[in-house]
Amino acid sequence: RMTTTTTCPRCGEAFGCRPDAIASCGCAAVRLSPAESAFVRDYVVRTFGRARCLCPVCLRAVADTYRADAPVPTT
Repeated sequence: RMTTTTTCPRCGEAFGCRPDAIASCGCAAVRLSPAESAFVRDYVVRTFGRARCLCPVCLRAVADTYRADAPVPTT
């Protein structure tokens, strides 16, 4: 299976993405509730204009923002 290197639109870091095997992707280690997942998806579309993958660090950071009920910090 192939790992695709992509750039996180939030922080600009390159990371490996496994769209063909999402369970093996780095983002799979970040556990999100359905509400957190919806918040992250809405944040990404609102901020970057379309659905895009975030690196695991940024995925956790945006989800933590939801959990803290605070504005999403910028990098």
